[in-house]
Amino acid sequence: MIEKTLKEIGLPENEIKVYLALLESGPSLAGIITKKSGVHRANVYGALDRLAEKGLVSFIVQNNRKYFQATEPSKIINILQDKKSQIEQQEQKIKEILPELEVKTKLLKVKLNAQIFSGKQGLRMILDDVLKTKPKEWLDITSGRTLEILPYYMDKWNKLRTDKKIKARVLFNDTSEGREREAKIKQFKLTETKFLPKGFVTPTHFYVYENKAVISVWLEEEPFGIIIENKAVADSFRNYFEYLWKIAGK
Repeated sequence: MIEKTLKEIGLPENEIKVYLALLESGPSLAGIITKKSGVHRANVYGALDRLAEKGLVSFIVQNNRKYFQATEPSKIINILQDKKSQIEQQEQKIKEILPELEVKTKLLKVKLNAQIFSGKQGLRMILDDVLKTKPKEWLDITSGRTLEILPYYMDKWNKLRTDKKIKARVLFNDTSEGREREAKIKQFKLTETKFLPKGFVTPTHFYVYENKAVISVWLEEEPFGIIIENKAVADSFRNYFEYLWKIAGK
């Protein structure tokens, strides 16, 4: 049932085997995934790369070794969002198998406190995590390049954020890109904006919400981001944000 449904939404057989193996085994090295999935090692890396592009796999490097981990099964529905036909039918099928997929993840006791997401889909996964977490406040230091990388998604995301009553405070680079983005985002409710001091320009985005801190790089060629789930780290990022907020200009 699971394999059949995943094939129907367009996942190749090797990707299905690798994804299901990761759900059952948790954070794993490529060698473990090869044994668990039965996919030849030469094909495992390609499957992992494609799954990461779809937002279904993340990874973390520990002691110079790369561990891969399946993201939440509900993320599969995002694959359908770019397919305008047959969405309702396929989405219903995915919802039918989600409980069984989620059971596999609940059997695991290991959980990484940091995850790396790659590609534009990976950036969307990070933003979706903010909505799922539903913090009272979301802090953001941004280059303003979000409109370039995800031009249609960001307004939709901010609408969802305000619907969930998540307050936002955003610090922008004092550049043409930053000012263009600031003019757009300040129109949303529950949003305060300021500009970083002149000459203080960052190409990197920093988010803080609840006990999570995010570092993301919004480059057209190779965007990626890291979610760090750790209260001490989140608090240090929050203190850094508050210092900049005090000296920032409106």
